Amino acid sequence: NKAQLLDTAHGYIFADRSPSCGLAGVKVFTADDTFTRAGRGVFAAAVLTAHPDLPAVDAGTLNDRDTLLRFASAVARYAGIRDDLHIRKRDDLHIRERAEAAIADAAPAL
Repeated sequence: NKAQLLDTAHGYIFADRSPSCGLAGVKVFTADDTFTRAGRGVFAAAVLTAHPDLPAVDAGTLNDRDTLLRFASAVARYAGIRDDLHIRKRDDLHIRERAEAAIADAAPAL
């Protein structure tokens, strides 16, 4: 499912100004049918609420070389951080399993 895919994502490129996916500049309508481009898409808001540190960018902004490089660098950093956390979790689990086995081996037989 899509939620699980986001748990392994290292960055997200959203569709600019999309009512669901725009990061900024999404039309927000008022009661009198006027609008401002001050909103964020519903899906983009949900993704960034669930994954606030996930590097994200509007697709249209990637035409700018500096923006593209900043996004690529952020994704690489995020991937490294995520990989480090995964390694630490795996190592912590391995250490805990070894400690539990040692305790079990040392316990007197009942």
